[in-house]
Amino acid sequence: MQRRWPAVLAVATMLCACAQPVDGLPVAGVPGITEQFEPCSIPDDAIAATGLDLEKTEIGWGEGISVREWTRCTWSGPADDAWYYFSILFSLQYSLDDARRNPNYLNIEDVEIGSRKALRFRFNGVNQGDGCDAAIDTNEGLVRLSVYAMGGLTPHSDPCPLLLRHAADLESYLPAPA
Repeated sequence: MQRRWPAVLAVATMLCACAQPVDGLPVAGVPGITEQFEPCSIPDDAIAATGLDLEKTEIGWGEGISVREWTRCTWSGPADDAWYYFSILFSLQYSLDDARRNPNYLNIEDVEIGSRKALRFRFNGVNQGDGCDAAIDTNEGLVRLSVYAMGGLTPHSDPCPLLLRHAADLESYLPAPA
């Protein structure tokens, strides 16, 4: 778990650096966050069908970390092979063009997730082979998906195919395409 926190903090720091205030309705219980798609609202049966572990779900960013522009939900990989975690982030503020221009996103490739155009990339600060990210435009904002090796664990396989598989499995639960 120790390698996980630097990656989470790096992502949170990078996301905060791009932050701008937004108008909107507050999300219940979270002052200052606009009402937006909540990744943890994806039905449990859909998450279970992907093989992710529902018993290990993390809502938000963790204690003491606030990233006002993004909602976040994270699930551990399958209980019998939990070397990774899968995250979905969502922001009203950003688009696929913003992701394409982000200097912290490396090795950007155009891909398709379901019927949607998407970007696959590696976040600067994550070792090659330890993680994979993708971004999808929606009619509400940007969805960012990630697979990262849990701290201290060696990836059992390339995280990018896992990311694309989970993303395709859950694509219909994301906000409508842009």
